[in-house]
Amino acid sequence: GQLEDSFGAFDDAARAFLANFVGAAPAMAAEVTTAMAASDWAEARKCAHSLKGAALSIGAVRLGTTASEIEVYLEQDDTETAALFAAGLATSVSELAGAVAPLIAKT
Repeated sequence: GQLEDSFGAFDDAARAFLANFVGAAPAMAAEVTTAMAASDWAEARKCAHSLKGAALSIGAVRLGTTASEIEVYLEQDDTETAALFAAGLATSVSELAGAVAPLIAKT
């Protein structure tokens, strides 16, 4: 997977990297939704871009794609559609945390 490509193997370093991202993802998603709630579209776009890059770097495709859609719609000034995608961020983060929990646990 993506982490094996980046780290060469899914070892302790990759596991720690994944755990750090999963720990940071809720705050990153909240930064997007908080900026959107404040109508700070530039900040929301920047935060969505950061979340997209981080998510895709670990292979979290659904979360990365959601963040990408937010970024794209904000670039197009379609804040209503961006908000629809943003509404699903917390669920995507939660699903990711559940899916990777067994990977993070040392086997």
